[in-house]
Amino acid sequence: MGDVLDRLMNLGDHLERGLSAVGITKQRVSRLLGRRCKCKERQRRLNELGQQAAAAVRRLTGQEPPADGKKLDDKTH
Repeated sequence: MGDVLDRLMNLGDHLERGLSAVGITKQRVSRLLGRRCKCKERQRRLNELGQQAAAAVRRLTGQEPPADGKKLDDKTH
């Protein structure tokens, strides 16, 4: 599962590489739009989203303790 989470953490980077591989580059998008694209910002945000998702998956699967230090199956309140 670690490999999947590593890929998820860099979601924006992987998406950029995949799109570039099929010819959809930042330069082409800018040319098509007639202005600078916001690809870098989108890539950064997707990377952040991926990191948050990977952390949530780790917490839910017990690979990382939750922020409050309690286990998910902890019945004490």
